Amino acid sequence: MMEEAYKQLWTAVIEQAVKDAQGHVTTYAYRERAREWFACEDEGVGSLAWICGILDVDLNFIRARLAGRVNGASRFSRGAQEVFC
Repeated sequence: MMEEAYKQLWTAVIEQAVKDAQGHVTTYAYRERAREWFACEDEGVGSLAWICGILDVDLNFIRARLAGRVNGASRFSRGAQEVFC
């Protein structure tokens, strides 16, 4: 039961980050921070890679799906050097 609750929580984190990256936030800074989070290669607790591991979903699949929905799609492929985690 607790495991399912954790999965729901981390799924909600990704869903909110998608909304933020798409610009459904009040400031440009939040949008950019969400996009940076999706591009980040960090594997620590709370990172996209860590969450994908918990949810057993492919990190690159998530990034590819998001890239199709957001302007500036190349930002999620780790091609941007200015990304901060």
